[in-house]
Order: sequence, then structure tokens, then C-alpha cells
Amino acid sequence: MVNQIRQKLGKNAVPLQLPIGAEDQFKGVIDLVQMKALVFNDETLGAEYEVVDVPEEFRADAEHYREKMVESIADSTTICWRNTWPGRDAGHR
Repeated sequence: MVNQIRQKLGKNAVPLQLPIGAEDQFKGVIDLVQMKALVFNDETLGAEYEVVDVPEEFRADAEHYREKMVESIADSTTICWRNTWPGRDAGHR
């Protein structure tokens, strides 16, 4: 799914959340910024949710995608800084 989004939006697209389950097994999302899982309440159709630790079976994927997210932010910040800081070295564009 992430690769499909990258193809449509460009190489710098990174997820901020990962799904927990899919279709009729969808239970919530993992917030990669906070590294917490938001588990939706079935009775309220997701209007209410519980914030819990990332389930162990999703932890490796969550850590992988969080690392990619942080790297992308760092790369974007560096590019922005180089393009806006006075006296920058033009060779670093």
C-alpha cells in the first residue's frame, strides 16, 4: 500500500499512520509520530477509541516506517535550509 501511495504522490511520500488490520478486520491505526496505537471501539463505529502501546506483532513495521518518516523529515529540512539560508553553497542544491 505504501508503494502505491509513493507512485501516486512521489518518492517523498511517507505514511504518518499504519492500519491495524484491513477491511472487516480493521481495528485502528498506529500513529507513527506518537508511536501509539489508536484502537477503535466497534460499538461506536470508531467515534471512540483507546490509545494503547503498539501491539507487538506490528512493532517492527511501525519502527521501520517511523525511521523512514524521520529520515524524510530530516532530508526535507536540510533541503529547505540550503535553499533559504543566505550565503549557502550553491553546489549543495
